[in-house]
Amino acid sequence: MSYETENTAVRTAILAFATELKTQLQNASTADFATNAGQLEGLTLNEVVELIAGTTGLTIQDVQDSLDAFIARQDNPHNVTATQVGLGLVDNFGTATELEAAGIGYVYTATAGQTAFSGSDDNAATLELEDSAVVYVELNDSRVGEANYTFDVPTDTVTLNTAASVGDKVVIRVVSSDKFMTTQVLWHVMDAFWAQKVGGAPATLDTIAELAAALDGNPDIVDNLISQIGAKADQADIDASLAALTKADVGLSNVQNYGVATNQEALDGLATDKYMTPALTKAHTDAVASGLQSQIDAKATQADIDSATGALTKSDVGLASVDNYATATVPETVTGTATNLFVTPAGVKGVRDVMEADTSAAFTAIETAFNDALADLQSAQ
Repeated sequence: MSYETENTAVRTAILAFATELKTQLQNASTADFATNAGQLEGLTLNEVVELIAGTTGLTIQDVQDSLDAFIARQDNPHNVTATQVGLGLVDNFGTATELEAAGIGYVYTATAGQTAFSGSDDNAATLELEDSAVVYVELNDSRVGEANYTFDVPTDTVTLNTAASVGDKVVIRVVSSDKFMTTQVLWHVMDAFWAQKVGGAPATLDTIAELAAALDGNPDIVDNLISQIGAKADQADIDASLAALTKADVGLSNVQNYGVATNQEALDGLATDKYMTPALTKAHTDAVASGLQSQIDAKATQADIDSATGALTKSDVGLASVDNYATATVPETVTGTATNLFVTPAGVKGVRDVMEADTSAAFTAIETAFNDALADLQSAQ
């Protein structure tokens, strides 16, 4: 059965669809679509169906079902871009939750000397960083400058340039940069921010308007504040007071107004109106030490001395005529037989003592013999 024999209502519906399709394609940015849509005019039903479905072996219901399925598609079958629909400057971001908008905070209690923070925090939450995220660090509730820390996305690690002390509270706040905020989320974030800033302020004085009204309703307070401010020193008074200060006024009366010596002045050691820094003192002492070491290095070593003295002879020291004899003991001196020993004064005294003892004994024996002989003569008479 040919599509040309279908009833007038079906033909009218298809032609209406073709006209609508032509209108939509003519409004599209691609000129080829509009050109192709214009080619529907003057076609038979068979030709329209063939163009739409790719074949003529279908019923009207098949064509209708195919068109309905095509209309219901949400996968962008024509690859329409954001630019084509006037949204080329809009990022494809999702909507942030209140937590994402305020920044996810990871709280760590530092150990002594800790610099790197990663893994589970005090609340068992695991630190996660993303390429598009912005990372802020707070140390003991004070914001840390971005130059004072680094973070590594692959290892999910934040590293402080200066080590934390034991017990320090370190908060790492990760804020997504690829999310949009609704007015409700923005309101809650701002409300939380101001609540934190207001802190313990009373409920009736926690807005600028209420503060202004309170001050306006109490002119005495305003006048008193103005009076108090007027009583304070202005910049000119402060400058004049500072200019009149002396070193005695700041407890430095004994300190001389000396500059720092140069390296050459330190080496010369002549200036009496210069100070030495620890670094300059070390440089000076290093130079002196280097000079001393050079002189020490130029002196003979123990090996040099040993080598030189080992080759000396008694002639070299003016003792060519002196025999290499040891010292005789007293008994060896008294014996008097050794010809290869020297005698000391103590040895000579030892010989003398022995001779005196022998002489005394001889005299005693002679005296005894004389007395005995004299006694014998007297007995003979």
